[in-house]
Amino acid sequence: MDQQLINNYRLFFFISFLFISQFVIGQKPISGPFVGGVTDHSAKIWVAYKQKSPLNITLTDGVNYYMPTQKSETTRKSKTINTLDFGRLPQNTKFTVLCNGKAISKSKIKVQFATQKTNPDTSQIRFLAASCALILHKPLAVFFPGASRKIFKSMSTDSTDFMLWMGDNVYLLGFHLKSEKRVFRKNMNIRTKFKKYDKLLSSQPNYSIWDDHDFGPNNTDNSFVGKNYTTKVFKQMWPNPELPIPELGNFYTFKHEDIQFFMLDDRTNKVISDSEKKCLGSAQIEWLKTELSNSTASFKFIVNGNQIIKKQRGNECLRYFKDEFNDIFTSIRSNKIDGVVLLSGDVHHTELLRDEEIGNYPIYELTCSPMTSKLSRSTNDKSQIVENTLVLNKRNYCVSTIIGNTTDRKLRFEIFDTKGKLIWMKEIMLSEISN
Repeated sequence: MDQQLINNYRLFFFISFLFISQFVIGQKPISGPFVGGVTDHSAKIWVAYKQKSPLNITLTDGVNYYMPTQKSETTRKSKTINTLDFGRLPQNTKFTVLCNGKAISKSKIKVQFATQKTNPDTSQIRFLAASCALILHKPLAVFFPGASRKIFKSMSTDSTDFMLWMGDNVYLLGFHLKSEKRVFRKNMNIRTKFKKYDKLLSSQPNYSIWDDHDFGPNNTDNSFVGKNYTTKVFKQMWPNPELPIPELGNFYTFKHEDIQFFMLDDRTNKVISDSEKKCLGSAQIEWLKTELSNSTASFKFIVNGNQIIKKQRGNECLRYFKDEFNDIFTSIRSNKIDGVVLLSGDVHHTELLRDEEIGNYPIYELTCSPMTSKLSRSTNDKSQIVENTLVLNKRNYCVSTIIGNTTDRKLRFEIFDTKGKLIWMKEIMLSEISN
């Protein structure tokens, strides 16, 4: 069958689909759609709609139309959420997400993304990174002044390739954690009632990890009794890439052109008792060591909810768990793994840390927090903080940019306030963090 005939069949079926869609009651999502994990040939799309007003989600590259290859649907009362997998997509192609044949979203913007290249060059890459989004509904919002949601608008208008949500993305409080129903409702209320948050999700692909306030109570470990349903809801709400060992945690890796991310889970396996102390667990650590050793990426970002190298942070830092911490960095040193950079959230202030003791080269960790949560007023230990990078009194977010060619590739961190005004900027050459 020649290609023209195949294209004609595709066009016929899609026109038929559009015709049928006109009889579907309701044409608008109540949240999204937004894009999750993207590869060179696939993408995940998340959308929410009223149960009696279903949406059919398709993709177009302007010429051809693509139907989902797999769906995962959850319905509670009057709301349905769908995660749709699109496979067999052409590489290096820009797509628009269609809802019942129209390019619409709850936030009234076109939802677009591009599949990756299989042989990426070293072009510029820009991505957002942030953590700790506490948003209270009325009347509780009266008791939390100053947490402007303008930051979500500033972030959504900054042209980036994707965003990293580094934990406390919804900020569950004690009364939310009493049941699966309440956890689900809190997540949905954030998406459906706060337009700026929803617009940020729709403005670029999203990758997320969790921390204590997505998982359970403050500073909790895996003894939290509701962990099964918070895990279930987290997976329903975030269309992340496939998990390598789903029964052992929400950790995974993804690539974007010549850089790679290792997204860690610091809650599922965390144990703090008299007889045992662990944070990531042996399976996740072995996975991380293997993936780092096999990676050919220039920059290799390890992303964790809690801080990783900070001293004097107690059991809310990976460094406290000495066996796991030493295992990871011994592997990085002995295998001469270049380009490792750490990203984290949690602490409600921003700082760039530098440690020259644990690697063959300086190890940097950017902690970026908070988006809207309360602000830290002080930090106990400033010995590791790079000069002029501590932000205590402003809510903020980070834009990271990879620039330069193969011989002088570099990473630029820029921290912005809620209005999108630059607070500080720091560049790190790839050559500085290589063996």
